[in-house]
Amino acid sequence: GTFAANHACQPQERSCAKIGAPLAMFRALLDSLSCCSVDRRSLCDALLDRTMTPVSKNSPSSNDVEPSGYVVDPKIQAVIEQARLCLPNQKMSWWQRSWCSPEIVQVYLKGRKGDVLAAAKILAEALQWREQHRDILSGSRVPVWQSDFRILARAASGHPIIYLCYRHHMIPNTQAILEHGAYVLEAAVHSMRGDARQFDIIIDCYGFNHTHLDPRPIVPLMKMIQQPYRDRLRTAIFVGVPSAFNLLYRVGSRLVNENTRRKAMFASPDEAVVHIAKTGGGEAARMLQDVLSSNRKGMDCQPGEIEGRKMPSEVDDAVNLFRSARRQLGSGSASIQPSAEASAAEAETTMPSSWRCCRRRRAQQGETRGVSKFQESGFMRLKLFWHALG
Repeated sequence: GTFAANHACQPQERSCAKIGAPLAMFRALLDSLSCCSVDRRSLCDALLDRTMTPVSKNSPSSNDVEPSGYVVDPKIQAVIEQARLCLPNQKMSWWQRSWCSPEIVQVYLKGRKGDVLAAAKILAEALQWREQHRDILSGSRVPVWQSDFRILARAASGHPIIYLCYRHHMIPNTQAILEHGAYVLEAAVHSMRGDARQFDIIIDCYGFNHTHLDPRPIVPLMKMIQQPYRDRLRTAIFVGVPSAFNLLYRVGSRLVNENTRRKAMFASPDEAVVHIAKTGGGEAARMLQDVLSSNRKGMDCQPGEIEGRKMPSEVDDAVNLFRSARRQLGSGSASIQPSAEASAAEAETTMPSSWRCCRRRRAQQGETRGVSKFQESGFMRLKLFWHALG
């Protein structure tokens, strides 16, 4: 096995040294090596002298070209090739490959200070995550809305501004929250205009209570921000933070790097509006001021679409936002399909909103009535902890 493979590679390595490492031979070499070996860095760097050459899309090496028909930067291509080797069965789907634009791959290279192998590892993690949530990220399935988390406005600079208020946040359901978050963040990427490559997130802590102290959703959410949406966050603004929220913030801040932590800021409602006025313009600031004022006129929980609120965006239509993503899947102009859970939830609109939130949560967990004793005891512990925090 390994001994024979190593000896089989030696003639190829000598040939590469003589004729300039053709791309096909480069792939054969990489296939014979482990994904985590650090000795391949010289092979990746050896490609840096290659120039961009037009290639037919029907040629055998068409997987190594951009839609424009040109071979990408050799170091970028090396990262993509290494990431492919780290994927299950060493296969990268066309949908995954189409996401690996030079601009995106460069973000991962920058995040690992130019180390091709390290960049490939985190790129592969992002690609696996995207494959697992393909139906959500393509817009072909609408998640069950867990809150009012949505694109509220777009800055004059083209940066989407995403907003969430804890008043409308249901009792945490990890998978449902992750799908809702992924859908909105992907929509935000499609919503960028001009030179904008990042988005702002505003977390309004009005309505935060003991039901939101469950830290379990934080890990997958922070992982999503750290890898699949790496370097997409411009600023995270936490508005009106209560002392109890610090617990969740400390847990979340430990899951991201120092650069991401520096993007966070704490502000009062007025300070948040002033900041958005400076960074996003007067129109975006007025929209934020209106929603902050509106959410402070009650305490009832109303997640998802209601009168005066559009999901996932107040500034773009979802069909238009996800049209290109669905085209990559070959679905053309196929309509967006809501999940079965979402359809069932809509049937409950006659129920008081505070009851509806709890009932939705139990239905998503497969419960028919009430909660288990274990859940009740956990809920009571969180409630006692909340009161202890004052």
